[in-house]
Amino acid sequence: FDRYNMADYYKGVKWCIKLCNFLGVNPFKENNIIQTLLITYNLVSLMGSISTTVMFIFSNGDLSNIRYLIDATNNMLKVPNGSLKLLTLLTKKSAIRDFINETKNRFWESPETEEIKRSERFATFVMKFYFYCMLLCVLSSLIKPIIAGEILSTYNHYKPHSVPRYVFAIIGNTSSIICVMSMVGLDTLIFVLLMRVEVQFRILNYHLENLFNFDEQNNVYSPANFSQKLKKCVDHQNYLNEFVNRMITTFSVVTLVTFGLTIVSMSLRMYILSGDNLLNYKIEALFHLIAGNAVIGIGYCIPSEAVMNQADKISESIYFSNWYNYPQETKYVLQILQKETKPLRITAGGLFVINLERFMIIEKTIISYCMFLRTMEIAK
Repeated sequence: FDRYNMADYYKGVKWCIKLCNFLGVNPFKENNIIQTLLITYNLVSLMGSISTTVMFIFSNGDLSNIRYLIDATNNMLKVPNGSLKLLTLLTKKSAIRDFINETKNRFWESPETEEIKRSERFATFVMKFYFYCMLLCVLSSLIKPIIAGEILSTYNHYKPHSVPRYVFAIIGNTSSIICVMSMVGLDTLIFVLLMRVEVQFRILNYHLENLFNFDEQNNVYSPANFSQKLKKCVDHQNYLNEFVNRMITTFSVVTLVTFGLTIVSMSLRMYILSGDNLLNYKIEALFHLIAGNAVIGIGYCIPSEAVMNQADKISESIYFSNWYNYPQETKYVLQILQKETKPLRITAGGLFVINLERFMIIEKTIISYCMFLRTMEIAK
């Protein structure tokens, strides 16, 4: 990675690039044979899992049995989610490369303030917590067959009698790991980029709060000096808004699908966890439920809320910046305040705002779907 000047990137961004390299979608490696072989194998493995699972449902299953359908559908929901995220990492390599490069070339350096250090420590902690949640998700799927005392894969597949059982166990377990790593790769990348933007808004607010503090900065007030400082802040604000809007456009489809599939999957996991099921199924359901909450809450809602909160503080920062000591510059203050009449909002496909309030609505929706499934089972 040295030739890509990796040392200049934020450590969270470097971690994402290394994971993308493992998946065969490194945005800095174009026309690389090894990367092509990796992504081809990964995509074929995921598509094969979807195909054999569908064949299993319609060849061996009792479609009138709600427990059977939930068990078969539950694992299958994870594969399309991982496949879509892997395809997004592949097809959006150019846009992702631009985002990553801009964090190095156009983002401001962080001042050594305790608030910004605390924000960066929080982002590191949350990213690690999310990764360990997804790791538990993988391990729970792998140990479920072991607890059952059989050589099984993490998915129910259509298995021809002529093919050894362990072959499908290897295919299923490999697909599970690739699937989760694809989700981790894209979700972590989005999280890291959003948290870097959040820090940039904090830095911008810091500079706006000190915009008129010429004496404290040992600078002499002059219209030219002030205009230069103000233009720098306004340009950076416009750039950050444009950066976030490009992210929304680039990842709109995958974000919307992630929310939809995760809500359905978590509803089914909660149903399994609340029912009379075997221990191995309950363990898997519990860790998948934790991972699903981590995806929605940590991967999307928390960083989006943080970015929007800091963006909304711009008008507050400029208002309390001692501007009243320089009445001749009032018109510039009003210009910045007017720009805040249209607040920055991060959405999923333009349908709804992603924030902590949305996370609570999703939790209520999951519980409602779970209760509906319980009612359907009792009715049968």
